[in-house]
Amino acid sequence: MEFLKEILAGTKKYFLLDEVAKINVPMCPELTIERILKQVKDIKEITRYLPRINEQGKQYMERDFLFSIVNTIDRKFFKEAVAEVNARRLRNQDQEQGYVEIDPSLF
Repeated sequence: MEFLKEILAGTKKYFLLDEVAKINVPMCPELTIERILKQVKDIKEITRYLPRINEQGKQYMERDFLFSIVNTIDRKFFKEAVAEVNARRLRNQDQEQGYVEIDPSLF
């Protein structure tokens, strides 16, 4: 309810439903609501569309809502995040199999 009051007061902004760029982000421990909120909490362009972020306690925000707002403002955010998660997993998998990554500058 507080968020709605802030929208009506003009301190928060909103998108119309047809303006929102929805995205389907896979469920993984690296891309949780808490982690994404930590990354975007200081980006005013994004936070002006989100309810006030509670630094003290548990923040309730629907995952689809948060991810859709972030994606609407920055279309590359989740593409890059998912690519980074996949790259890390691949590196970890290679290390578990005994592969060693060689720095190309050594050649």
